[in-house]
Amino acid sequence: MTDLDTGSTPVSGRDFNLSEIPLKPLVDAARAPSLAGRPLDKDFYYHAGGLFRNDELMGNVYLAGALQQLSGGRITPDLPQMKEANTDPELRSVELIRAKDLHGILLDDMALFMFEGTDLDDGMLVELGLAKALGMPSVVVRTDFRDAGDAGIGHDWNLMCDDWPAHRIVSRVSMDDFAKAVENAEAPTDVSVRNSMYEALGKEVVAAFEELRGLPPVLSGTREQLDFYFRQLLKTYDGSGHLLKLIDDELLAQVIERKAAKGLITIEE
Repeated sequence: MTDLDTGSTPVSGRDFNLSEIPLKPLVDAARAPSLAGRPLDKDFYYHAGGLFRNDELMGNVYLAGALQQLSGGRITPDLPQMKEANTDPELRSVELIRAKDLHGILLDDMALFMFEGTDLDDGMLVELGLAKALGMPSVVVRTDFRDAGDAGIGHDWNLMCDDWPAHRIVSRVSMDDFAKAVENAEAPTDVSVRNSMYEALGKEVVAAFEELRGLPPVLSGTREQLDFYFRQLLKTYDGSGHLLKLIDDELLAQVIERKAAKGLITIEE
């Protein structure tokens, strides 16, 4: 596991700077599928959303870096794009990429979903389904100020994507944040514009994660019941068999123990 520590003190204001983001790839699930190196005092979150364009790729990195800095290193990202950015053809098969992403959701503590655009990323919605079936606390982020969908004001997406337990929505008008940042900068390309926008967004996301940490778990049961449930659930997501190859009995037991220790599930004796 790589060291993602940014210190114990949250950074904001003049000290907040995204010029040097301490992001490195997390463990490649296909090579080292374990929880080694994940201390309980850090919350690892799965960062779900588009990763097909320059703005999506770098936007994911900037927001992930902001969350690390603003939380003092406690909130640490699992960025799928960091695992997939390699040139080894054996590690870039579509089945393995899908399996590694779903594997990451199982191992992570929380999840973040970028609900951007008039049509939400379809792959992200598959990940949302698994995360919520696992009872994961999750935050939805939207900075796209266009009205869309039928879920109501402030919920600009299909109504079937709403009403989840342990779920919070962070919505900001990106154009307002940009206008404010540019007004105080020498030029729109000034690094202060980027810092200002992602600091404002990041503070709300960190607050949402903090609120979720105080909620009771969604899932509960004996170890045997939870083990059976997780196994059956993962089978429904694994048509090719690639996913279950990454998850052995020991790893699944570790996942259940970690989630229980962090108060994400309740183990009934």
